[in-house]
Parts: sequence; structure tokens; C-alpha cells
Amino acid sequence: MRNLGKIYRRQTGYPLDLLHGMILPMDAVEDIYAMLRKLSLEERRKVPGLSTKRADIIVAGAAVVCSLARTLGATSLAISGRGLREGLFLNHVLGGELVEPRVPDPALFSATNLMRFYNVDEPHANHVADLALSLFDQLAPVHGLDAEARRLLQIAAQLHDVGVAVNYYNHDEHGFYLLTRTGIDGLTHRELLIVACLVAMHNGNVGPLKRWPEYRSLLRKRDVDAVTKLGALLQLSEALDRSESGLVESVNCAVSSDRRNITLRLTADRDAVCELRETHAMLTDIAATLGVHFNLDDTRARLRRAETEASR
Repeated sequence: MRNLGKIYRRQTGYPLDLLHGMILPMDAVEDIYAMLRKLSLEERRKVPGLSTKRADIIVAGAAVVCSLARTLGATSLAISGRGLREGLFLNHVLGGELVEPRVPDPALFSATNLMRFYNVDEPHANHVADLALSLFDQLAPVHGLDAEARRLLQIAAQLHDVGVAVNYYNHDEHGFYLLTRTGIDGLTHRELLIVACLVAMHNGNVGPLKRWPEYRSLLRKRDVDAVTKLGALLQLSEALDRSESGLVESVNCAVSSDRRNITLRLTADRDAVCELRETHAMLTDIAATLGVHFNLDDTRARLRRAETEASR
């Protein structure tokens, strides 16, 4: 199947080099099969993308895949870059009886592994993820996104600083590069690209689809809108933990009845000066993205006002 994916990638100009998670339309697989079976062994060895070591068996393998897909009525084929070795390893590491899935959500499991592999600051990343999910849930009437988008936002928040492993400067771009070449188990390429776009946007930089338009073909029209909205929520969450110290404990969103005005009430430490400054600085742009108006109120400021009144 991997060789079918390589041929498909070369024929279509597929933008990602990853095979794991690639989805091939069965119509395209049938066309590749029809093309390959007309060629001699020597001709197959010259097909772009096809390994010369698989040229002798690719026709038989493709025949099995196509026949099975027709029997099942399958319309697409998903390529897995994982096999028995990975399954045996997980059984050994995780242990226990197989009563429930060893890994309930492979993508979240993979995100945690990537955080640790690239030495991401986990407390900061997880706190940003918690803030992002809280904002997502409270602003659901405003953004109108679904549970799939919520899951991808969580993964992106956990991995938003992964690019620091390459270099702190421009780590948003490095994060996009790492994820689109490393991949995340449990995500399709479309989902992976959404996560990578959010990582590239978390510092408020220009949208990655404008910088790398070749990837746009992997997204649906509604995905572009979702990336814009989720990017705004991730940027706001990052601002709320700008010092990476957890000084903003939580955020409460009071949404007006017309869904046009939102008051953010922060439970924050008195020293959360950097967080307040960063949040104020980006609220106008984020409000424009979501089509709302934000007011910022925080416990820290209210405490200082109360202390001032009490001292008079």
C-alpha cells in the first residue's frame, strides 16, 4: 500500500511527503492498478515512486487491495505506516489485559509523546491547552465549531511550542515544518495540516496557507474558516500564559444575548502584568476574527481597585 501511496503522490503532486495517514481515493488506486498491470517488470521498475524491490509483486498486491475494496464497497484507502512491531511494543510498554483500548485516542497519545521527545515545557503547554478548551466551550455559541475542531485545538495547544526544539526564533514556522514531516499518529493528513497551521499561527503571524498555498488542496472550504477561528482562540490562550508561569488560573466568558459582546473575567495572580498586556494588545484583532467585541475584566484589577477604595 505504501508504494501505491508513493505512486499517487508523484502522479498528483501531493504536497506532503508523509505516507502514514494518507487517504487514497479508490478510483485513483484502480487507475494505478490498471496502469501497472499493463507494464512489463522492467517498465514497472521505472515507474516514479515505485520501489524497484516491489516492482515484481506490486500488481498482485494491488489486485488484492482493489478486489477487497470492491467487495467491501470502500471508496478510499488509508495508508498506515505502523505495523506489528509498534503493536508489540505498546503491548510490552503498557502491559495489562486487553479489556479496553490500550490507547483510547492515539492522536492525544502521540501528541504527549511528541511533547516529551522534543522537550516541550509540558506544564505550560497543558495549561495553554486547558485555557484554549475552556474558551472553546464557553464561546461555542460564537464560533459554531464541532467536537472534531475541539480535539484538534487541544493537540495544537499542546504542541504549539514544539518548534523551539529547532530554534526559539521563528519557532512557529519550525513547528509547522516538524509536524508536516513527522506526522501525528491518529490524524489524517487533513487533520494534521489543521494542527500544523494552528501551531504556525499561535504567535499571531500571517496565516500559513498564505505563505504555503500548496497545502490548501488538503483542506475543505470550511476548514479554512475553522483554522482562522481556532487560531484566534490559541493566540488568546497563549497570551493568557505569556510568562509560562500559570499566573492566569482561569477565564470566564460572559456572552451577551445577541452574541456580539463578550466580557472576559480572569482569575489571575497580582503579578500577571505581562499576561494582561499581551491580552489587551491582541483583543482587537481576535475580536475582529470572531466578529465580536471583547471587554477585559480580571480579578487582579478588581482587587487593586478595592484596595484603593479601602485606603481612602
